[in-house]
Amino acid sequence: MKKLFRIQVLAFSLLVLFFISCNSSSTKKDKPADKKIFISSFMTMHDPFFVSLNEGIKQAVVDHDDSLVFLDGNHDTKKQEDDVLAMLNQEIAGIFILPATHDGCIDRVLAAAKQKKIPVIIVDTDFNVADSMYLCKVLTDNLGAGRISCAELAKVNPKAKIGLLTFSLSKGCVDRIEGFKEEMAKYPGMSIIGAQDGHANKDGVSGVIKEFLSKAPDMDAIFAINECKRNCEKASRDNPISRK
Repeated sequence: MKKLFRIQVLAFSLLVLFFISCNSSSTKKDKPADKKIFISSFMTMHDPFFVSLNEGIKQAVVDHDDSLVFLDGNHDTKKQEDDVLAMLNQEIAGIFILPATHDGCIDRVLAAAKQKKIPVIIVDTDFNVADSMYLCKVLTDNLGAGRISCAELAKVNPKAKIGLLTFSLSKGCVDRIEGFKEEMAKYPGMSIIGAQDGHANKDGVSGVIKEFLSKAPDMDAIFAINECKRNCEKASRDNPISRK
């Protein structure tokens, strides 16, 4: 999974580099003094995956002597839209965006960007939007990630009793759970004995894991969707289980 994560970030960074190169009308030698401004806005920066994606974008932008403004959606679609729209009174060269919530609507941003002819790249998770409203999508195969996670767990314990740490506001997380369950159907010995939303924050995650271990001491594994290993290990240090 770590290798897959690195490949995804590298591939995305290469695409960003290509996009910025195509969006430049001059080389570094004859480039005007005014730098191009790009915007990135993801659902949260409490996820190492989005931190890495943003760093990849930033590096590609800086390599072309341009600048990147990052706006944290913080799981609040209205805040995300308001923040991005406030930036559009400037000359913006491009927008990289992932809606702040699973059912979030960023129609105002897409409409304003289209009117100003600002290209939009949708990142990580797909959502229903007309093709004419964006330049391209660079998506993570979240269903596949869920399937791979379950298949790897099956190699360790094909009869595992599993707890699911969910996050309903993220379509990526919802898709990972769906992929995990699809793959789990191949292993009749596996069973889900608990599922709860950790709300993608440290306290929520720790609380769910502690409750899992208290109510189901025979639990073998927790599928933590995208929560960092540090948060999971902190909550389960005294009751070690398999973590995938």
